[in-house]
Amino acid sequence: MEKLAINLNINGKKKRFKAPKCISSDVFRRTLELEKDMQRLKDPNIIFNKFYPLITEIFGNQFTADDLAKGIDVREVMPIVSKAIDHVIENMKLSNQKAGIQREKVVVPFDFKSSGKRIKRN
Repeated sequence: MEKLAINLNINGKKKRFKAPKCISSDVFRRTLELEKDMQRLKDPNIIFNKFYPLITEIFGNQFTADDLAKGIDVREVMPIVSKAIDHVIENMKLSNQKAGIQREKVVVPFDFKSSGKRIKRN
């Protein structure tokens, strides 16, 4: 999987940021919730008030939502939102595959164990 990166213009200088490898469970949960909102993108409040803060978290808070709003070409907003969501979800799928969890179209963030034995999944 390609590493997620973004270029922003901050204080007149172009800066490149890369997303860290670690994805918190909070970022994962919010990504899944906001993925559903992709259908309602005509509402600019969703983009600016929900997606921008999430993108900053996906990038490990290396920049602020305000830096993002002021430093990104508006034509790049939707592609980076889509790439960021894909980045989080694909990393979870890869994690599941490494753990031996094989389920189509289902992302399982945790492999629950009970008294040392794996719970059998359908």
